[in-house]
Amino acid sequence: MLDEKDIQTIDQLIDDKLSLQDERFDDKLALQDKRLDDKLALQDKRLDDKFALQDKRLDDKFALQDKRLDERLALQDKRLDEKLSIMKTDIMHEVSVLMESKFDPKFALLAEGQQAILEKMVPRSRVDEIDEEIKFLKSIVRQMNEDIQMLKKAI
Repeated sequence: MLDEKDIQTIDQLIDDKLSLQDERFDDKLALQDKRLDDKLALQDKRLDDKFALQDKRLDDKFALQDKRLDERLALQDKRLDEKLSIMKTDIMHEVSVLMESKFDPKFALLAEGQQAILEKMVPRSRVDEIDEEIKFLKSIVRQMNEDIQMLKKAI
């Protein structure tokens, strides 16, 4: 039979073997972890690259859409400006026609009335002559009034 020392030796040998087995197992696990980490890092890089490429494609598509939209809006603005210009011209023409139809007859009537007034008016030269005659007659009336007053005093 085995004595205590033999059992301890066997136990020590088993522990050593198990320790060695644990180390190998730990090494293999560490190597497996490293491989897995490397593969995950590579996969992350590939995904990041794909996302970056996808982002660039989307950005390019959005930029193209923005450009197309800007071009359409510019065209719409141009068309709207042209239509507004045509409308403005039409409105101005209609206002002009309306003004002519409303105001021209009234101006013609005013001109006729003014012409009638001008025909009845005495010319300025005649007014000046009459004014001179009135001044002359006033002075004669004053003189006669003074003469009458003197004659009344003398009587």
